[in-house]
Amino acid sequence: MSVKHADGRPLALLANYSLHYVGDVGSGHVSADYFGVFADRIQQLLGADRQDPPFIGILCNGTSGDINNINPKVKREPAPPYTQIRRVAEDVAQEVLRVTNELKYRDEVKLKTAQRELSITTRRPSAAEVAQAREIIAGRPVNELSSWTENYAREQLILAENPAEVSLPLQVFCIGELAVAAWPGEIFAISGLDLKQRSPVKPLFNVGLANGWYSYIPPPEQFSLGAYETWRMRTSFLETNAIPKMTEAFLGLLAEAK
Repeated sequence: MSVKHADGRPLALLANYSLHYVGDVGSGHVSADYFGVFADRIQQLLGADRQDPPFIGILCNGTSGDINNINPKVKREPAPPYTQIRRVAEDVAQEVLRVTNELKYRDEVKLKTAQRELSITTRRPSAAEVAQAREIIAGRPVNELSSWTENYAREQLILAENPAEVSLPLQVFCIGELAVAAWPGEIFAISGLDLKQRSPVKPLFNVGLANGWYSYIPPPEQFSLGAYETWRMRTSFLETNAIPKMTEAFLGLLAEAK
């Protein structure tokens, strides 16, 4: 989504990309990862660098809970920090530039929004599992826990104190012909693609990690595969049917905001 000043100068741009953060930062550094590098690079490519008033470039994360930029089966060649961050940001910025050059700008667009709170149950351990977890930990402090078994047991004791259900904020925006769905968690790519296909408003892009973080939220079929995004921990604690419920709620909101 691109906005220009009345005289044609770039004013702001919002792009969306479904990829987990890259993470090859320097030791001890705090970084905006490839999102920050993209924001700097896109203003250069659009000829808006150091413009007054300043141009605002934004890259938001899509449904990328299971999308990475490396093949873990192939050993990566050593490279200086930020090498992969810059590579990813450059690829995304160049594609955004290409698409931006093809956009048709309008003087007016309709703005609509809709939102709701959706109640979702949580996954919690049984009384027997809690008792077993206590035996495994045996009252030891966190800094003495080292194995996956011990840390998983600790997670069960924490989840046992969770409420039986939580309220998830779901939100959609319609900006002219564009729809934006805001998901409050790390969502798998297939869930985002499904909403894109079924949405009554097209085109649509999904924003993950929006309005809160409610852990990884895999689609139901992923739980039988056993990847860590599905393990019952604070990183994945919602009911296995959360995604279908969220998708149906989004479809209702999109119809309302259409």
